[in-house]
Amino acid sequence: MIFSDEHIEKIRNYDFFKKCLLDETNEGLETVKAWGSYQDRIPFVSFVVTTYKRPHYLKLALESIIRQSFNDYEIIVVDNECAVIEADTETQILIKSLNNPRIVYFRNINPMNARMDRGASLARGEWLCFCHDDDMFAANHLETMVHLVKSHPEINFLSCPYRTFSDNDYEKIKQNGFIANNRHGGRGEESCLQEGVFFHQGPWTGALIKRKLYKKMGGTPKISLGCGDMLMGTKFIYWYSGFYRLNAPLFFYRLSDSQVSRKHDNWLNTFISDFFFYKYALKKVNGIPKINNDYLSLAFVLEGMAYTEKYHGVKIDLDLFCKKCGLEKSDFDFNLMNQYVETWMAYERQLNQEKEHIPNKRFEFFIEKIAKLPYM
Repeated sequence: MIFSDEHIEKIRNYDFFKKCLLDETNEGLETVKAWGSYQDRIPFVSFVVTTYKRPHYLKLALESIIRQSFNDYEIIVVDNECAVIEADTETQILIKSLNNPRIVYFRNINPMNARMDRGASLARGEWLCFCHDDDMFAANHLETMVHLVKSHPEINFLSCPYRTFSDNDYEKIKQNGFIANNRHGGRGEESCLQEGVFFHQGPWTGALIKRKLYKKMGGTPKISLGCGDMLMGTKFIYWYSGFYRLNAPLFFYRLSDSQVSRKHDNWLNTFISDFFFYKYALKKVNGIPKINNDYLSLAFVLEGMAYTEKYHGVKIDLDLFCKKCGLEKSDFDFNLMNQYVETWMAYERQLNQEKEHIPNKRFEFFIEKIAKLPYM
């Protein structure tokens, strides 16, 4: 469903970085613990996995967590299938069959929007690690990530890249021992707000995030945004330092035709949200060159649309996008937009050069576990 004009007006004037209660959007909605118990001791990491009627994918996701060599963790599963709580759904049957003492399984009585945030509010670990039910972790993910956050106390958010895969690629990953990384070493680099504005901060799924800070800032923006969770990282950077991203992929992100993210209307909603978020965030950045924020925001949205069409096969209705955002396509000056993009990218390159000389902004690491035939 495409956003209504009333909802878009809310997005147009929304405070994306506002701190609020973690479960603000779900107040009054009930979540019930359907299986499992918390461990006696507080775990180092809480995996938060949200799911909805995809037990086959969920099984693979949970198994990828269970086989991690670092085992000081809990798994919080939040299920949005709103069946009668006494009913044994396929997902609940799966959870029982896994019979893993680290899993605590919750079911929402009513449909919820911010399911990741609901899971975060139920977690107890020092660090959060979010995962969709159709994604998977490399076998050396947690071992590598935990070592880094323990070695570098300045880290509050550690993001890692992912390898995309299709359902047909699963056997390749399995044969390779679920090792996603193909680099012996890598570099960690702190992201700043300027980079975060245009999603250069790194993925949030598969990242390790300080739970107390995530809770304090109120999690994701509390409004329906299409892919609002993608804005969470920039919100984190706005409030806190210590947001680091790696260059070694340790996470598998599934691309399937059944994904909501493959639907045109969802992408259209996302780009509408992006346009107004870019305009909002650019106002929060200090020291940027003189740039027309509307044109720069639009230029990056159009770039995102081109990427979506090329790699996801979804062509966005540009006329409808313009109508929803109150834009006139005839007013587009593409030459001017390109100039602003080039100015911004030069500004980012300058920032990176400056960071090279700042202590504690980067770190090198070495990954001992390495696949003989790395999955590509």
